[in-house]
Amino acid sequence: MSVSVIDGNFGRYNGSVQNPSVRYGRNAASNMEEYTNAQSLNAYKSAQNIRYTPNFADDEAFIQAIEGFADKLEKEDSFERLNYEYKYTKANQGHIDKISLLAAAYEEMGGAKTPVQTMNDKLNRAHKTDIFNTQVLDTNENGLVEIDEYGAFLALADIKSKDKNSTDPHDMTGTITSEGTKEALSYLAVNHKNKTVQAQLINYARNTFKNLQDNLGLTKALSEHNQTSGHIDLLA
Repeated sequence: MSVSVIDGNFGRYNGSVQNPSVRYGRNAASNMEEYTNAQSLNAYKSAQNIRYTPNFADDEAFIQAIEGFADKLEKEDSFERLNYEYKYTKANQGHIDKISLLAAAYEEMGGAKTPVQTMNDKLNRAHKTDIFNTQVLDTNENGLVEIDEYGAFLALADIKSKDKNSTDPHDMTGTITSEGTKEALSYLAVNHKNKTVQAQLINYARNTFKNLQDNLGLTKALSEHNQTSGHIDLLA
């Protein structure tokens, strides 16, 4: 199967966005959206009946329940595969361009912040399901998904693209694959009919994203960029 490579070297923001990191991240995300839209009719069919029931006998089983969702998707005939490499930021000797990552997050979100429910509707509509809950990305629990919070999701997809068993930021390469995306999406598959189980899933996933957000210093990087550029929406 051929692999489509999407990057930010060229795109709609060439000539209009001066900051090279912001330009690359926004171009990459915009190009990825165009690719996804072009494939949308055949990319994903209904995953409505895909469920993964976790066993909370111990911590290991709990983690396996989260990780196992992507494996279940892989086996479902109704969930067709996109095969891509999404280079959303440039990596230099293992160091990720955080501003490019944040710019890609901004472009994917369509703004600096969005209500959790709006993000839920968008994601579930795209995948024709109701299993995803972006409440886990709302690490400050203010009812909004913000750039630095969504950036943690991109970071996890990046990590999972290299090693599906890892949550270590040192495994980031600046590239997200289709497999990495599905692994990261498993952390959003927290809607569950058992509310106690759902609360446990939300807590586990939110802590994962919070740790990435903190370890990568995404909130600090965003604040420093805003102070330097004067553009809180990463348009510089």
